[in-house]
Amino acid sequence: MFNELTESEIKEAELLLQVEREKLIKYHLIYQAEIALTMLGTLYAKNYLFDKFIPIAKEMGSREWKRILVLSESAEIKEKYEIALSVFDVATKESGNHTEFLRKEYTKSKTRITKKTKLNYK
Repeated sequence: MFNELTESEIKEAELLLQVEREKLIKYHLIYQAEIALTMLGTLYAKNYLFDKFIPIAKEMGSREWKRILVLSESAEIKEKYEIALSVFDVATKESGNHTEFLRKEYTKSKTRITKKTKLNYK
């Protein structure tokens, strides 16, 4: 899903997901709003919209773990290592259900990236 979209289709999907998420929140349908947020993150990840990764990771927080890994892995694939690590940082600023797990994944990612690049990431 969301692979091979045109720029126009990406914008339409993004707008649709944002509007639907706002409606779901308005009606206190939090679970469904979280699914819309995850889909929005997937849209960004599949289309490598790196400028959107940090803001959405911050919004996602550590309530769910897989969507943060999807963003980080997508950035790492394209060698956007700073972004790959930063999504963990912003997602774990506040405690959530998966904060500790994501911190462990951050450490694994940092180790892997450091070995690949021979650079020392903080």
